[in-house]
Amino acid sequence: MATTAGAAKARFKNFSGYKDFEDHFLALCENAKVPAEISKIGESVEGRAIWTVSLGDADPSAPGVLYSSLTHGHEFVAGDMCLDVLRWFLSPENRDASIEMLSRARAHFLPVANPDANERAHRELRKYGVSFARKNANGVDLNRNFPAHFYPEGGSPVMASNLPFTLVYRGEGPLSEPESRAFRDFVEKTPLRASLAIHSPGRFIGYPFCHTNAPCPHSKEMRAIADAMRARQPFFKYRVGSEFTYLPTSGDLDDWLYEEHGIFAFLLEVGKLGLRFEDPATWLNMYAWCNAPEAEKEIANNLDACVYFARWAAGLEK
Repeated sequence: MATTAGAAKARFKNFSGYKDFEDHFLALCENAKVPAEISKIGESVEGRAIWTVSLGDADPSAPGVLYSSLTHGHEFVAGDMCLDVLRWFLSPENRDASIEMLSRARAHFLPVANPDANERAHRELRKYGVSFARKNANGVDLNRNFPAHFYPEGGSPVMASNLPFTLVYRGEGPLSEPESRAFRDFVEKTPLRASLAIHSPGRFIGYPFCHTNAPCPHSKEMRAIADAMRARQPFFKYRVGSEFTYLPTSGDLDDWLYEEHGIFAFLLEVGKLGLRFEDPATWLNMYAWCNAPEAEKEIANNLDACVYFARWAAGLEK
């Protein structure tokens, strides 16, 4: 089992807000023992920085791997998962394995894709103990705001909505949001072979398509990669399949990455639903729904799977 020993450990629920996390993230990367490039790729609606860190000294033109999280601001366990993967690469005890991968393919991290919602979640939790901070400051679900199949015909009501008061409001148009555009700009200038979008909850590993139950052209190869990730889960074996079978979506990041850029785009939904019928405090608290009660074990369950994903992207695994 891979570990994160030797790297600074902190959890999103312990941060006082986005700025606290930002300081932690930058310090973690500045002290890296491997080549690390920190970049501000844009700003949120409310002017908060959107950061990426790129690790490794591989040929910059060689396709790499991207890990992203907190597209929905209250999915703290997803942010913790992304940080633990970053810590694995930075940990001295993993240095040789990390360098082997990073000499072949760079690893990129976008740990907070939606800074305003993450800040709002911290604020709501401190004040009320409850948070519904899923969408950005304009009230848009960023994972419904990408150009792929933005205007679907029919389908599930959770695919996307043109009604601003809903949880899955897609925005006024494709890439209407500064956070989505920052993501687009980063992808368009960064060679990528693979992407892992980390969310919660669901205990699920998925791949395109998101908008239709029809198999994508690379579904067999993608299924094999997802199965290999599942095989590396020591505690809980997650369900595997197309993202449509988990939750049909349109305007989804992964369909856009795959269809527009040819990137093998995967989804990892960390942990089981935190809604517990025996605990009324979780009934009307979306933060509780999205963050598994055994978060540490869920994160540990997926670390080797996430490292395998980078090894595959680097050509070290089939």
